[in-house]
Amino acid sequence: MLDLGSGGGLDCLVAARQMLQTDPSPTGKIYGVDRSSKMIELARRNASKSVLPDRLVEFIEAPITKIPLKDASIDLIVSNCVINLVPDADKPMVFSEMHRLLKPGGRLAVSDLLAKKDMPDHVRNDAALLIGCIAGASLVDEYHRWMVDAGFEQGSIVLANTNSDLNVYQKQTAPLSCCSSKQSCESSRKNADKLDFNEWVAAYQIYAVKGKHIS
Repeated sequence: MLDLGSGGGLDCLVAARQMLQTDPSPTGKIYGVDRSSKMIELARRNASKSVLPDRLVEFIEAPITKIPLKDASIDLIVSNCVINLVPDADKPMVFSEMHRLLKPGGRLAVSDLLAKKDMPDHVRNDAALLIGCIAGASLVDEYHRWMVDAGFEQGSIVLANTNSDLNVYQKQTAPLSCCSSKQSCESSRKNADKLDFNEWVAAYQIYAVKGKHIS
């Protein structure tokens, strides 16, 4: 398994424990990839405190657009609202990497926020909304196209809207804006407060299977 944007490594450690429940001597491996050296250090510390077999979990410092693992070496790729944070120009590379790394028949299971329609510039350019995964949301059709262009067959792709209420992010994101002055901070908060996040974006679960033919 590979976790894109693994952060402190908790999802990888949970997956490792689940793996051990079905196979006490697993031959597989779990990888976590994150571009932040501090997150990789944290993940390795967390792994060192867990009671897991040596080398079952490995954390790699790398961007998710260029992962130093072998072609067709992964059975399952997961990610939680990380692709959203990649610039749009680089997102196709993320899907190409996922397709390259998956074995034939390998699966993709991703959670992300996707845009239901084009967002105005004042939303796209808001630093707090970018950190909160709102401003970086790609259009649903765009996301789907990148997956198809990467090699995933259309019939294997599922983009399921969870219909979650995203306005719970309102109070969390508004104070985070990178402001140059108190006045601009107040303006940013007011703009965020006026937004109905559900009008623009939705939480999606994205699934796909790599075709069993060898590319």
